[in-house]
Amino acid sequence: MDASLQICKIKGIPIRLHFTMLIFIPVMFLFFMMNSPPIGFNNVDMTTKYILSASATFLLFLSIVLHELSHSFFALKYGTKIHNITLFIFGGVAMMEDIPKEPRKEMQIALAGPAMSMLIGVFFLVIYVFLKYLGVFSPVRLLAASMSTLNFMLSFFNLIPAFPMDGGRLLRAAFACRMRFVDATKKAALVGKIIAVVMFVVGLMPDPAALMRGEPAPPMSPFLSLIAILIFIAATEEENATRIFSALEHVKVGDVMRRGDQAFVSADMTVEDVLEKMASERHTEYVVVNTYGEPVGSVFFRELKEIQEKREHKISDFIKPIEVVSSEDIALDALKHMLREHKDIFAVVDDEGKLVGAVTKKDLIASSELIAGKMK
Repeated sequence: MDASLQICKIKGIPIRLHFTMLIFIPVMFLFFMMNSPPIGFNNVDMTTKYILSASATFLLFLSIVLHELSHSFFALKYGTKIHNITLFIFGGVAMMEDIPKEPRKEMQIALAGPAMSMLIGVFFLVIYVFLKYLGVFSPVRLLAASMSTLNFMLSFFNLIPAFPMDGGRLLRAAFACRMRFVDATKKAALVGKIIAVVMFVVGLMPDPAALMRGEPAPPMSPFLSLIAILIFIAATEEENATRIFSALEHVKVGDVMRRGDQAFVSADMTVEDVLEKMASERHTEYVVVNTYGEPVGSVFFRELKEIQEKREHKISDFIKPIEVVSSEDIALDALKHMLREHKDIFAVVDDEGKLVGAVTKKDLIASSELIAGKMK
C-alpha cells in the first residue's frame, strides 16, 4: 500500500503528501498557536490567532515545497530524472534517479534548497522591516516575522554537515574532490552518524533552564532526538545504496544473471514440481517459459506456498507478468528499474532476442556485495 498521495504537479514533478503530514499539519498549527513571537502568535486575540496559525502552517508547507523544488530544478538541469517530491513530517525529499557524481554539480544541487529557504526568509524579513518602518503593527507583520525566522532556521539546519542532509551532501562533494565517490560517501556518512549521535544525546539531556530553577528537568528536546535517529538511519541506507550502485555501474546483466535450469521453469509444470525445484535449488523466483522457450511470466515462492492445496494445478494458472532486459544492459540500470517498478525478476535475452537467463534483485545485490568486497 502506498503511504503517500499525489496532490499536484509542478513543472511535471509530482508532489506527494506522506501520511505523516496528517500529523505535521495539526501539530504545526498548535505550535504556532502556543508559541510567542517571533515564531508563534499567542499574544493576539483568539480569532486572529487562528487565522495567523492556519496561514503560517500553509506558508511553511509551501516553503518546504519550494526548498525541494529548488533541489529538483538544479538536478533536472544536469539531466537527473525527478520521480516525485514527497513531503514528510520532518520535511521534504526529492526522489531523484541518481545524484550527479561530479562534486561541482552535487554542490550546486545541495545548495539550491538552503539558498531558496534563505531567499524566502529575506523576502518575509523585508516585509517585516517595511511594516515596522511604517509603524504598522498588524497580523501581517507577525506572520512575516514568523516565516522569516523559520525559513532562516530551515536553511541553517539543512546546512549542518550531517549526511544525507544538504550540508552532508556538500561535505561529500568536498571529499569527492580528493577521493572516489564511494569513499567520499562513506566518510560523509560517518560524519553524519557522529553528528546524529550527538544530536540524540543532546535531545535527551535535562533542560538546563529547569535545572537552574531547581525544578524537575524534562528532556531538552525529544523531537531533536527523533530527528537524529532518522538522520542516522538515512545515512546508513544511502551509504549502502551508494556502495551497491557503484559496484554495478560497470557490470553487464549477462555477467550476473542465472542460466539454464537455475533460471527457468516450464509452464507445464505443476505447483508441486516447482515447489520441489525451489527447495532443491534454493531459489524463490523463476522465469516461466512456454514450449517454444519464450518467457511468458514469473513465479514466486511467497505466492505458491499460499496455494499448496492446488499442488496438482499447472503453474501457468499462477504466473505473474515478466519484463525483458538485454544481457548487454548495465546491471545498475536493471537494478534501478527493478526498484522503481517494484519488480523482483527480469528475463534476459541476447542480441538476437533469444532467452538466455534470468536476473533477480537478490542476484544483483549479492553480486554488488562481492564486487564491492574486491574493490576494497
